[in-house]
Amino acid sequence: MNKNKITELFSSISNEELKQAIKEIKEDGEIGIIRFGGVVRKYTELTIKITGDFTSLILFMTEINLLREAAYRWIDTRDFPEFNG
Repeated sequence: MNKNKITELFSSISNEELKQAIKEIKEDGEIGIIRFGGVVRKYTELTIKITGDFTSLILFMTEINLLREAAYRWIDTRDFPEFNG
């Protein structure tokens, strides 16, 4: 089954970048600013390149896809002991 380009983008993120993105979503959400040079901003810009669209919904779509990828990837935390505890 072929994945769409957005799904391919987010499924290819490394575990390290995905962990950092989740931390950024939490931390940046508290202050309301998306950090420059961060993973969330990087994937937002990559999503804009794929969709050709630049709206506030792209950031929302990026955050949802990052959170979805984390949830699907780490649904069984026995495989990722750093998330136990």
